Amino acid sequence: QIPLSYLARNDIILHALREAKTYFRWFLAIIPERIAMLEREVRFGNEVDYQNWTADKTPDSLLVLGKWFSQNVATMERPEEEKKAKAEELARLSDKLRPMYEVPDWVLTERTFSLITDIGMYLGETFQANYSVINRTFAYSRDCHPERSEGSVQKLLVLNRCFTPQSLRSA
Repeated sequence: QIPLSYLARNDIILHALREAKTYFRWFLAIIPERIAMLEREVRFGNEVDYQNWTADKTPDSLLVLGKWFSQNVATMERPEEEKKAKAEELARLSDKLRPMYEVPDWVLTERTFSLITDIGMYLGETFQANYSVINRTFAYSRDCHPERSEGSVQKLLVLNRCFTPQSLRSA
């Protein structure tokens, strides 16, 4: 007989998986729209150098986009209540650990976070267009964990597919 606690825990996991699947479908559906918005943002901004940029999924387009983004990252002062909360958290740490966790007095703006998301979507689309071994699927698996790296080879988890740097180069 299966313990009731086991069933309840699995119900929560199944509910979370259903939500994750719904989110995954929604995320994939909005990628074209978000990339079109990103392209407009880059092309019709104040910088003349980027007016001809197109989201053509080429490696060169990523270089130009990276340069544009580096000129468009914006920060703002961290809100006072957040500064106070962070200071209280740091005060609870030992003097030895505190320097490792100190946080700046600024945060990225919402626009910058939005650009990061859109650029990430575009990066994924560019990888998928240029490497046939990369595809997007939704899967629940414990088969690929970057923290279980083999030797010094780092692994990249791309939606349930493991790739080593060598396998991407040979694709």
